[in-house]
Amino acid sequence: ADLAAKKQCRHCHKLKEDFAAPSFHKIAQARKNQRDAVANMMATIRRGSDGSDGTHWGKAKMPDMSERPLVSPSEARILAEWVLKQ
Repeated sequence: ADLAAKKQCRHCHKLKEDFAAPSFHKIAQARKNQRDAVANMMATIRRGSDGSDGTHWGKAKMPDMSERPLVSPSEARILAEWVLKQ
């Protein structure tokens, strides 16, 4: 949760309720049975909507790292695994 705050994820995402983006809980539910969920989420976390595997919500785009703090591959894995537990 601290890393999500530090990397500004929580500016658009909340834990249980939708805000500017879907809640972490909704993301976890949508991806819970996907075999490559962590890898796909890592790509989206690092590259924004353009890194997505095609699964995304609404018209708003998740920005890439030119518009938000850099997220390393290891940080992206930590974030993806954390989101999937919500």
